[in-house]
Amino acid sequence: MDAPALRGVDGARFACQGCGFCCRFHQLGPLLPQDRARIEAARPQDWWAPAAAGWSRQGPAGVELRKLDGHCVFLDDDQRCALHARLGPQAKPAFCRLFPYQLVQDARGVVIVVRDSCGGLHHGGGPLLLSGAAEVLALARDSGALLRWMPASVAVAPGFEVPLATWMDGEPALLSWLGQAEGPPAALVAGLRDRVFAWGGHPLPTPDPARGHLAARAVLMALDLTLAQVRAQEEAPGPAEAAFVADLHDRVRRASASHERGEQPAWSPDQAGYARERLAHALLGKELHRQDGLLVGLGRHLLALDLARRSADGDDLADLAHAHSRVVRFVENRSIAHVLARARPALHDLAVHATGAGATGQA
Repeated sequence: MDAPALRGVDGARFACQGCGFCCRFHQLGPLLPQDRARIEAARPQDWWAPAAAGWSRQGPAGVELRKLDGHCVFLDDDQRCALHARLGPQAKPAFCRLFPYQLVQDARGVVIVVRDSCGGLHHGGGPLLLSGAAEVLALARDSGALLRWMPASVAVAPGFEVPLATWMDGEPALLSWLGQAEGPPAALVAGLRDRVFAWGGHPLPTPDPARGHLAARAVLMALDLTLAQVRAQEEAPGPAEAAFVADLHDRVRRASASHERGEQPAWSPDQAGYARERLAHALLGKELHRQDGLLVGLGRHLLALDLARRSADGDDLADLAHAHSRVVRFVENRSIAHVLARARPALHDLAVHATGAGATGQA
């Protein structure tokens, strides 16, 4: 059997920066049986002091790596993995070796993209993403992490679906336009939205920035209330998790206050480029399609970028990327995902009423 065609975002590169964020605040499992057997055979409790009290725990989906104050038991003070340092990269669990890559099989082959929740994406550089994709694909297949996306039709909005063949034929043009487009995230979302609606001749309401503003306020208010309840009623697993939730609650409140003041944060060329690449990976990796239709997915993506920009601790790219990786990890939380599921109409409105002012690029 011929190997499947591998695709990625044009020119995408990635190199791990060793920031350790992937070892913090994420679900560290479930471990595959072969991963457990390999770590058990290495007897880390004999040479790694933090593992002496145990290195695994029973999680909701199976056995996971144990955490100490919010981070993996094997994370060293230099933000590196003790298993990797002593035994090599193959000693790590499959999900650790795969992160931050995500592989999806669609009607044209397999795509490889980089997840938004990586803390080091803004550094750029590194080898081309496709250069090591075959090895990553083999690991994803062996570990059962290869996702499959082949719906009969692609949901765009309520009452509007695009045949899968039409979508697959048009996706390269969307990615090509996005790769050359310029402007803030709202303009990029508007450009993608308008092009998809043009495929089917489906009517689109005239974008109303006021409605988009109200939609953003509604979602932020819901997140604020939820985080307030979580902090008041639930005991965090440890001080690091509690500090993480407190930081995110502060970011939501800062973003809400910025919306109330009617501010429109500026996006530098570097920041806009980061947002453009993040949107391209989400589009190619089908992340936008997994949340109740394309428009809802675009709304979620726009919300995360806007929240990050409004709550960033500074005005440069590193500040934005630092905030964005944490916001993305935040919205992946089960309780927050439940809130956003209830907020589907508002997320839909965020994408419908995003304005295309300032977006340029080849059609």
